[in-house]
Amino acid sequence: MLKLLRYLKPYLVFMLLIIMLLYVQAMADLELPSQMARIVNTGLQQRGVETAVPDVMRRSLYDRLIQMSDSTLQNDLAAAYKLVPRGADKGDWLERYPLLQTEPLAILQPLNTTTRNRLNTELTPWLFIIHMQESGTDSGFALERPAVATPEDMFTAIKNQLDELPSQVLEQGALAAVAAEYERVGLDLNQLQSKFIWRAGAQMLLIALISAIASILVGLLAARLAAGVGRDLRADLFRKVTYFSSTEYDSFSPASLITRSTNDVQQIQMMLVMLLRILFYAPILGVGGVLKATRSNLSMGWIIALAVTLLLGLIVILSRLAIPRFKLVQKLVDRVNLVTREMLSGLMVIRAFNRNREQEAKFDRANTDLTRVNLFVNRLMVMMWPVMTLIMNGISLLIIRIGADQIDQGSMQVGDVMAFIQYTMQIIMSFLMVSMIFIMIPRASVSAQRIDEVLKVKASIRDPELPLSFPADGPGEVELREVSFRYPGADSDVLHQ
Repeated sequence: MLKLLRYLKPYLVFMLLIIMLLYVQAMADLELPSQMARIVNTGLQQRGVETAVPDVMRRSLYDRLIQMSDSTLQNDLAAAYKLVPRGADKGDWLERYPLLQTEPLAILQPLNTTTRNRLNTELTPWLFIIHMQESGTDSGFALERPAVATPEDMFTAIKNQLDELPSQVLEQGALAAVAAEYERVGLDLNQLQSKFIWRAGAQMLLIALISAIASILVGLLAARLAAGVGRDLRADLFRKVTYFSSTEYDSFSPASLITRSTNDVQQIQMMLVMLLRILFYAPILGVGGVLKATRSNLSMGWIIALAVTLLLGLIVILSRLAIPRFKLVQKLVDRVNLVTREMLSGLMVIRAFNRNREQEAKFDRANTDLTRVNLFVNRLMVMMWPVMTLIMNGISLLIIRIGADQIDQGSMQVGDVMAFIQYTMQIIMSFLMVSMIFIMIPRASVSAQRIDEVLKVKASIRDPELPLSFPADGPGEVELREVSFRYPGADSDVLHQ
């Protein structure tokens, strides 16, 4: 197989473009589960509320946060919010915030990403406490009032108690408090939710479109590259065979040469397309899926390891059974071609001696042997997909079962479980694609070896390096001197001068 890599040199630019497009496709495919989780978590569960930093809140809540927080958070709140008196109208404030007609509000000013993230982290525990107090729930956790009375000590004690809770519980409580505050201010949460879902859905569609375009371009470039390599191989084979003498034809029958020029070259083309579309794509998808899944939830990483182990075991068993048959198929195809050519070239003799039935039986044996091996290989491949589907569905059920417990404990959200399932399927499919490549490589390797056997043969009849031409004005005479001829392997000459 490696001996034919020289045929890829004219297409290095195509290969680089394919690798770049595959990277884009893999990154887009890996981003889709995250977008889906974002739609489910933020769009559906959190009603479109993305952060624990309210865009607007009542002045009373602002003052309450100032009283509860330490000096650092107080300064951050004072810098981030503008206090608006009751009835003040700037732009469409009264239309957007109906409560402003009766109560003063605190409106968030434009912030950079770093400041917003820091403020989100600082506000989350205090908004969680407010949500617990206003909703009358304790979330299975009760805050103990510390014995100390200073604000700084109280702040530290409460923070230490909240650290015992899962971060997802704190975030959900804080976001629920923000959503409740928006309702009090008069914001239309249904409209906020719809806008978020439409915006996130449009982003998801754009990512899917990028992935589809990259996949189409990869298929086009891979097909053109494989077709070009196949064309070059067939041209070299044809050019080589035109110099063959009867000696070379004794080593390679016409039936075998036909198979090598057609079926074997086609196997190389198919293998190139699979290699270019899968071999570079699968590792990127698999490694990226592992990183994304473990970042989503590290505690369920053992499920991925279990799925990969089961699939690799299945692939190893199938490959041990199928690979030897792949090598046998090419020889049996040669046999069928040979018998067919014998029948066609000796058709007159077969009819003259009434050997029709014997030739039919001979062809039937060759055809039956090829059919039997092909059926065995195809049945193995057909059986593999239901088993793999069973494994993947079982893994999905296991993830749902374990994920349900973690959702109940507050350490995961529904969207995170759905994304984890998608990442696991992507990881499994990447390992599966690589395994299938290694199953198909031996078959293509046999074809490559058979093609290379023809290309590396040194023809017994060769043109001289410096051919001499007859004189243009001289007589046309041919004279043989000291010429002899013997058959290959013979002890003596048949003709001798």
